[in-house]
Amino acid sequence: MATSTSLQSEQTLIANETIAKDYSLNKQRSLKKKLDATQNEHFRYNLTGGGLRIWLSTSCYESFRWALNTFYDNKRKENKGNIIYKKVFDKSETVNVEDQYKIKCKGFDTRGRNIKLSCFSINMYHTTSSLLVNGKKLLVFINDHLPEVLNCMKNYQINGKPVDLNMLNKCIYDMISVNFPEQKNHSNSTTTNEKSCEKIELSQAKSTISITSNT
Repeated sequence: MATSTSLQSEQTLIANETIAKDYSLNKQRSLKKKLDATQNEHFRYNLTGGGLRIWLSTSCYESFRWALNTFYDNKRKENKGNIIYKKVFDKSETVNVEDQYKIKCKGFDTRGRNIKLSCFSINMYHTTSSLLVNGKKLLVFINDHLPEVLNCMKNYQINGKPVDLNMLNKCIYDMISVNFPEQKNHSNSTTTNEKSCEKIELSQAKSTISITSNT
């Protein structure tokens, strides 16, 4: 029986630091969250005083995660030191559960000298397919960075093929649901979908799902 999953995409931004949290991931619960997220809307959000919270479907999260990483990789090449990227692992140091981005902006100190100020931070939560963005310059992310990240998602591919997010969610659902017999009769996992998955997206689903991944 498969025990945990994280969805992978080829990322180019190299982490400044890796962190191990003092807890062990509940692998079966993590699988269930990924399974449930295949049924979510691709993109929904809530803007509050605490920041911008975004929830995505399982497949859309992986596309967004890749696009965000690609976008800030390019940004860091342009402005070294402005992007701090950390990968967070569970206690085993083998499962990447979270990515953290800290974005700095240009500013001035009290003497008018150029300095780098904290702009905003992004926390990507892999097990829940969600993220939180907060900071003093949150609008920079909303108005300037987010549209470019969403546009970058159009270039997301697996095995050199464009990704159909709806079909990929169905395939991921079919592959994970074998671990949860109570889900086997779910309306999203039909014979038709399974056949389509085998012909169209099966290799993509296999490429995105790994067990106890360290990526």
